Amino acid sequence: MSMEEHQPDISRPAKPVGIVIRALLRAAATITAAFVIYALLPGSVHTTALTVAFFVLAVGAFAVLVGFEVRSVLRATYPALRALEVIALLAPVFLVVFSITYLRMSQTNQQNFNLPLDHINALYFTVVTFATVGYGDIVARTDSARLVVMIQIILDLAFIGLVVRLLLGAVQRRLGRPMGDPT
Repeated sequence: MSMEEHQPDISRPAKPVGIVIRALLRAAATITAAFVIYALLPGSVHTTALTVAFFVLAVGAFAVLVGFEVRSVLRATYPALRALEVIALLAPVFLVVFSITYLRMSQTNQQNFNLPLDHINALYFTVVTFATVGYGDIVARTDSARLVVMIQIILDLAFIGLVVRLLLGAVQRRLGRPMGDPT
């Protein structure tokens, strides 16, 4: 046998089912990793400066990540599938950033919320805020907590509108279709 017989045939495209399964597995792994890292986050940090620094750095890093991921969609062989993977990455990272922030805020000043937040309560509060379904059981009580909640609500709208629009635009651009063209 010659060396050429052992080389993969790159002229044949991969089977679509395999590509979709791999994309779903990568998305599931990303979501799982984000929430496992959050769950394993160590106990408490009792300094406001560290919480503020984390929040500012995390939001900045998230913005950079969005830009990087939009470029990855523009270069992807299957841009629509890659865009779904990107959303599966960005959504849990976004939720975890705010969950960590609320957890740290609660640990720094228990007056920030009407009850002390643990990992589950902080994540719950974040998801309820993201889904805009309202509260009742957990409420931001201080100005600083309300300010972060307002920032999250504004960024939620940006995430839903802007990030999804950027990804959809990248898919359409990669496929060579003008924006708004349904074909």
